[in-house]
Amino acid sequence: MIQKIVSIAFLSPLVFASLYGQDPQVQPQSQPADTSAIVDAAYLDKNTSDRKFIPYPSVRDADVLYKQRLWRAIDLREKANFHLYYPLEPQSDVISLFDLLKREIASGKMVAYKADLGPNKTDDKFTEKITAKELDRLFLLTEGDIETDENGRELLDPTTGKPIRDDKPMGAEHLVQYKIKEDWFFDKHRSRMDFRIIGLAPMRPLYDPTDKKKVIGYAEMYWVYFPAIRETLARNNALNVRNGGQKRTYDDIFHKRIFTSYVVKTDLDNPFNRNIGDYRKGLDALLESEKIKKHLFNYEHDLWEY
Repeated sequence: MIQKIVSIAFLSPLVFASLYGQDPQVQPQSQPADTSAIVDAAYLDKNTSDRKFIPYPSVRDADVLYKQRLWRAIDLREKANFHLYYPLEPQSDVISLFDLLKREIASGKMVAYKADLGPNKTDDKFTEKITAKELDRLFLLTEGDIETDENGRELLDPTTGKPIRDDKPMGAEHLVQYKIKEDWFFDKHRSRMDFRIIGLAPMRPLYDPTDKKKVIGYAEMYWVYFPAIRETLARNNALNVRNGGQKRTYDDIFHKRIFTSYVVKTDLDNPFNRNIGDYRKGLDALLESEKIKKHLFNYEHDLWEY
């Protein structure tokens, strides 16, 4: 009996090694006739196109003891947020967040909502959709002058009949900031502070009229309803500069809070609906942001006795 057990224990690794060796991914092969059959990796990466996002736990209104709405800015120039900024050019398995949103909106698979409803009137409540005709101007960095011929006459596009402008399109390298709108709440049923991201908005750079290279501020390009885009975010990988063997989707990044941000607005103690930048500047604005974060932390902390 002991001899049989020893024999099985000895043969088992050989059997598993034999089965694993039959995998075409790791077997030495001759030169493939078709270049598409070449695997440019040590192994085949798991396809994320069929990934599913992790659904949020259900929350009852009666279980919410505390709620606070925050608007946060994510600065992509910070090293901790590089995975949302790069790559500047789409790759076969990785695409920047800006290019992902642009691709999905242009294809009609994602709905973009207007952030600017007129002079001094902004909107982040997803009230008005951006139409297909407005998409052409949505992703322009700056509008150029109308091109003319040597006689000063406007040059017209032969297909559309519209004047040809020397416009500068916006690329991933130009967008260095996002804004998110989220709710933080304490769920007494699960005894924890939780959050839900409601909206996501890329921030367009605003340039000085007298100096086209000088950025004087940022404004929302458009808003997307975050719960509706989670499936798309879960199916696209973000860049991971620290570990190429660990795939992270954009939904993982937002769900697990793998980014740094600072608060730019809150709905508590804010009857005038002001941004922090309206009454605090520079370092004072950052200190006000940290004060709001600390208040949120202390509320949960003070609920417990040690």
